[in-house]
Amino acid sequence: MANEIRMDASLQIEDQNFREAFTPGSLSIDLASPVGAGGTQTIGATYEAVVAGDTTDGGVYFFRNVSNSINVEIGIEHSGSTFVAFLLLKPGEFSVGRLSSKTIYAKAASSTATLQYRLLSP
Repeated sequence: MANEIRMDASLQIEDQNFREAFTPGSLSIDLASPVGAGGTQTIGATYEAVVAGDTTDGGVYFFRNVSNSINVEIGIEHSGSTFVAFLLLKPGEFSVGRLSSKTIYAKAASSTATLQYRLLSP
């Protein structure tokens, strides 16, 4: 089969006398294997690996911060000991896209937060 993963996107901005919309449409991606990783993971204030299971590099991701009051950062580990965030999710926010590597880390702004996620191998 082909095009088992489908993403639809639109963005609307309205503020007083400013209005703009982006509607890039749909994106279809092949799914190489139904094997993936995901669920929920409790994320602490020290960065930790997001459990990737048997997924492959170049996979599709879905991340959502389901915490009520704590931000979650998604990032990589640089030089073996430094966390570098590339994504900030405020409470309730989500992100969808493609990762170049399945080795991803997450960190809560304070205390602990809950990250809902799904990683798929195209």
